[in-house]
Amino acid sequence: MQTPKISVVMSVYNCAPYLAKAIESILGQTCGDFEFIIIDDGSTDGSSPMVDGYAARDARIRVVHQENRGTIAAANLGLELAQAELIARMDGDDVADPARFERQVAFLDAHEDVGALGTWIWIIDAQDSARLPSANPATDPSIIAESLRHSSPIMNPTAMMRKSVAERVGRYRPAYRHCEDYDYWLRFSELAKLANLPERLLRYRHYGGQVSQKHATAQLVGTVIAYAAHQERVAGRRDPTEGLTEMRCLDELRHMFGRDDLPRLAREF
Repeated sequence: MQTPKISVVMSVYNCAPYLAKAIESILGQTCGDFEFIIIDDGSTDGSSPMVDGYAARDARIRVVHQENRGTIAAANLGLELAQAELIARMDGDDVADPARFERQVAFLDAHEDVGALGTWIWIIDAQDSARLPSANPATDPSIIAESLRHSSPIMNPTAMMRKSVAERVGRYRPAYRHCEDYDYWLRFSELAKLANLPERLLRYRHYGGQVSQKHATAQLVGTVIAYAAHQERVAGRRDPTEGLTEMRCLDELRHMFGRDDLPRLAREF
């Protein structure tokens, strides 16, 4: 069997109200040369039989069911299983534009120095109504490199990355739970350029109760530490958080990094 051009990795946990639209938006891509890896992370709301039903009808879909281990573990498993030269991320409650993969593949084929590519998005609510376009992230790799200090450069469900680089970056790190994307793109940026297409090729669903809203404090502290660790690596020093499975308190991290300004930076963020 010929290896497809793209491996689509989507983790699912209790996404039943939105899951069909998410899956169908991938199956309806104008670029259909992909395998679709769906990691069901112990769903209890009917998502599991739903993904199995789609897999029975489309041979491109591969479903793996696991006990609930969290988003990071599910995403890491999906990355491990990906076989194609390009890996596209997707969430179980978002909706991809039909031309998303076609546009991203064309850009990456034309820009071999770019290792990962995102897109602009529309924000929608639980009822699929468009709320507003998001702030437009930078598109040029040089500007993105400068913006890494304060924000994640790529919206994770819009990402398409080269597997050859992703294998060198390694896994999402559990210590950075709730900001694992930011830590991942910082590490990715140390090996390859990042870019975004100035096209709204994903409808990103935003609604009450999402992880990013419920864990805002932990997310902000982790963001500060992720960037501090990035600075250590860029300077050729050891990353003090390497190997951690959970984030330590700020006072302990201050000693690990030898930096007294971490608590202040966290408060500023």
